Amino acid sequence: MMPDNHLLYSNMEGRTLKIGANNAAPLFSFESVTIDGVTRDQFSGIDLSILKTLSAVLNFTFEIQRSIDNTWGDLQDNGKATGVIGMVYRDEIDVALAHMTITKTRAMAADFTHLYYQDTISILSQAPSISNRTFAVFSPFQPMVWALIILATLFLCLILKTLSMVTESRMGQTSTGSLQVISFNVFRTIINQGNLISVSLWSHRCIFFAWYSFCMIIYALYSGTLIAVLAIPSYEKPVDSLTDLPWAVLQEGYTLGTSRMSMMEFLFKYATEGIYKETWALFNHEDRDQSFIRGDTAYEEVLKREKFLYIGPTLRAHTEALRHGREKFHIGKDSFSSMWIGYACARGAPFKKEFNRLILRILQAGLIIKWKDDELRKMKKARPGKAPSRQRPIKLIYMQAAFYVLLLGYTVSTFTFLLERFH
Repeated sequence: MMPDNHLLYSNMEGRTLKIGANNAAPLFSFESVTIDGVTRDQFSGIDLSILKTLSAVLNFTFEIQRSIDNTWGDLQDNGKATGVIGMVYRDEIDVALAHMTITKTRAMAADFTHLYYQDTISILSQAPSISNRTFAVFSPFQPMVWALIILATLFLCLILKTLSMVTESRMGQTSTGSLQVISFNVFRTIINQGNLISVSLWSHRCIFFAWYSFCMIIYALYSGTLIAVLAIPSYEKPVDSLTDLPWAVLQEGYTLGTSRMSMMEFLFKYATEGIYKETWALFNHEDRDQSFIRGDTAYEEVLKREKFLYIGPTLRAHTEALRHGREKFHIGKDSFSSMWIGYACARGAPFKKEFNRLILRILQAGLIIKWKDDELRKMKKARPGKAPSRQRPIKLIYMQAAFYVLLLGYTVSTFTFLLERFH
């Protein structure tokens, strides 16, 4: 009269379970393929490996179907459930999987198995662009340093000219030349790192010795820093954490988004204080379609919309970066909020105990990590990348300032020529 579920469901005798899922690689993914004119879904992922293991041990078959609205869903205040969790709640399917995060409200609509993976949440955006390098040749020194170098050059010219005038009037010795000649030699020294100047007075020799030393130090610092600046590209400031979001949204014009009817949306929506509540105010609530999007198209949205920030699972972010090209994305350094992932079953599902027993054995065997690495390795092989060249030729964008200086010289020379010609 009271049979043991362990005995009944340790061998399900070929029964068929209905499985509902969303596209959430590498945990679970599906794509439509056409073979011999017939289009069908092809499945892959960690969850598929788990499901096949459970099926083989417990002797059941399964049918996988996509969720109705491509969302994970939740139990609403009106008692209705949405998304794939709603399909479980309405007994349309037996199990929901594919990055099904365990939350308090979802646990009121379905029973969850033991968690088998812990994920976090990160901020995903397009890879930051290279910052403006128009004046890269001036970047080794701050404006104050450049101003002091110019002042030191002018000051030295005046000192040398003053000493020359004193020498001629008081000591009767020949000077080092006119102010024009002195200025030319001082400027030539700082450009060529040296100069041959014949002076008879030790006062002049000491000044030039100090000036030569000063020029050598300035030149060494400038050339070394410039090489480092040109060899290592500088990028615009990326968005790495929740504390960066107010600056990005309010000042830089970014749009903040996440998957609709997902754990991420509910995390911010039901926050009563703190940074989560502040982040909720940054979403576009007037046009919700701009911020709350389908989870299966979120990563294409990141690539399509230049200033778009997507808050989503960290594992999924790394997976999509591998699939579309790691160089196209920036994943925030600071992840937050643990996501506990398990299978959602119909309330009172009699096979849940057997599922828990086998999921624990799979975890203890380390198979989850192995299957995850296998999925990521397959995606990496599917998109072979060209190894980046270690040699970085200097691009025009880094040398614009040098050409601007030359153009400025040509322009001044043209106006000077016209003045000399007509006046």
